[in-house]
Amino acid sequence: MSLNVSDDSYAYLQVEPTTGATFAEDDPDGLIQLNFDDTSGASGSGLNANADTGFGPEFTIANQGTDPVLVTIDPTPVDDELGGDGSLSFFAYSQEYDGKGATLKSTDQNSPGRSGVILESGTQVKVSGLFRDIDASDIDEDLSDASITIYAVSDNSELYPNGGPSDNRAGIRINSDGTVDNTG
Repeated sequence: MSLNVSDDSYAYLQVEPTTGATFAEDDPDGLIQLNFDDTSGASGSGLNANADTGFGPEFTIANQGTDPVLVTIDPTPVDDELGGDGSLSFFAYSQEYDGKGATLKSTDQNSPGRSGVILESGTQVKVSGLFRDIDASDIDEDLSDASITIYAVSDNSELYPNGGPSDNRAGIRINSDGTVDNTG
């Protein structure tokens, strides 16, 4: 599965695998792929059946723009491929942020509720993930064509005018001085 970044002329993101990432790697087309098989150098293959499988932190999202942005991730294509009750979620890696954490999963960027992380200009967030309730029939599912979209919505967004950081109470805010606030 690959990670895409939604186009918004007011939001500038950098997305990179973290140092020591187990499953995230750059591909030749400049995308990040999450590989849960032996191509990633990890032992084993696929997901655990009838279990939750956590991973990460696997990649870093950095705000390279001049405005704060609300970052969310939409894994709907992966959830659709998994079917049943299986799902994929992403989280701010809480050990980096004094135990404060936030889910980044949102399927409605114009009204994400309490999802997401607000990144001030020049800040970044390390991202972990969790596969939940994976049915035994889905552990061999080919997710290589499923993509995940990362959204960075500013207050000036032309695509999501109600989805910026001033309009929402995300899980955490990462300030330019390095401090972290719970906002939800």
